Amino acid sequence: RQVSNWPVPDFETKGSQLFVSESGQRAIICWTSGNRVVYRESTQSGWTGQLEIGLSESLDTSRAYQLLEQRVRNH
Repeated sequence: RQVSNWPVPDFETKGSQLFVSESGQRAIICWTSGNRVVYRESTQSGWTGQLEIGLSESLDTSRAYQLLEQRVRNH
């Protein structure tokens, strides 16, 4: 059954990741751009503007993606 319907937002498709909550009611699209991970979150009214996580020696791309996946699952 369909639980949500979001039009695809503008985002960088190369190397992008999509994380969806188990309920199917939340999603995050993310991608790497330079020294940051950029992402957009679904909301009841569409998608947020671009948000970002700065990368560093202690926070690499893999860990940033893990954090975003946890974020979508916790909602």
